[in-house]
Amino acid sequence: MTGFVEELRLCAKRSATGAGGAPCLLSRPRLDGMPERCSPFLGRSLEDAWLALSVYVRGSAQPPRGASLFDRLYAMIQQQNTHLWQLAAAFASVQARKMPQIRFDVGGLLVNDDRGELRSHTLARMLKNRFLLSDEGHRGVYVEVGIWTGNTSHHLAQVALPYLSEMHLVENDVEVLQYAGQRVARQTSSNGWTTCVQRKQVEPWNHGWKPAGSTLRPSPKSLFTCADPPERVTGSIFLHPVNGSLAAGRFGQGSVDLVFIDSMGVFKSLMTDMEHYWRALRKGGILAGHDFYHVHSALRPYNDVIGVALAFAARHDRELFLSRDATFWMVK
Repeated sequence: MTGFVEELRLCAKRSATGAGGAPCLLSRPRLDGMPERCSPFLGRSLEDAWLALSVYVRGSAQPPRGASLFDRLYAMIQQQNTHLWQLAAAFASVQARKMPQIRFDVGGLLVNDDRGELRSHTLARMLKNRFLLSDEGHRGVYVEVGIWTGNTSHHLAQVALPYLSEMHLVENDVEVLQYAGQRVARQTSSNGWTTCVQRKQVEPWNHGWKPAGSTLRPSPKSLFTCADPPERVTGSIFLHPVNGSLAAGRFGQGSVDLVFIDSMGVFKSLMTDMEHYWRALRKGGILAGHDFYHVHSALRPYNDVIGVALAFAARHDRELFLSRDATFWMVK
């Protein structure tokens, strides 16, 4: 790896100084001295990184507006450092457990943002790609479990509404749900979206309309009233003041496109939530989560997201993708 990193550094320096000549051609990195148990996981992941780096170094793709090639290369190196740290944390957490194939998501390297890609960028990119790759421009159904102040769903309301037909926000703290729901509702109301709440549970909205067509099962759907008549609605936000497992039972099997779980990381409860939402996902749907970072062993009984993500991906024989902002995801 040492020679590859030095080669990359020289390429970036030449680009930054405007030196002429042929574009840099990176040799494929070797895993010299890498422990044998790391090879199955780092092999394809390192290949992903090499391909992304080579695209820019060869000049076959241009950096986003406002970012120099040097800036992009620096961001890529930072991204790979993050990924290697995540992988080290995973090995430290579970020494003997069966490990899934781990890959690094390099799509976020294209985000023109000084902070790099945040989880909300990752999710928006997934929704856009699913929409563009669908046969008939399928608008997806998004479920977020554990919303806090609503930053993630608010960002999706800003940039991803054309790719969505429904957003479901799940949070058992009613006050938190009201605050986040109002933020998202203000962002979407001018685009023909309506907000649907459980009667007498989430205020303040003047609701009186039955939901338009929805992926919810008939019984839980009857619990909701919406702010606008169905004929004026192009999309719906549903606010669920319940825990994640209860909300998961409200969806039909194979009806959801993307689930993002950002709730408590207790192993048993998080694994239960992921299993429930896995059944709700369509084939090709994405199950994503947050907080994939190392925690002290004393705190692991309360936050073992890494352990759950690894065990779940291995159980279902799925590749586990790691992205920026401690985000992980897998495809059904």
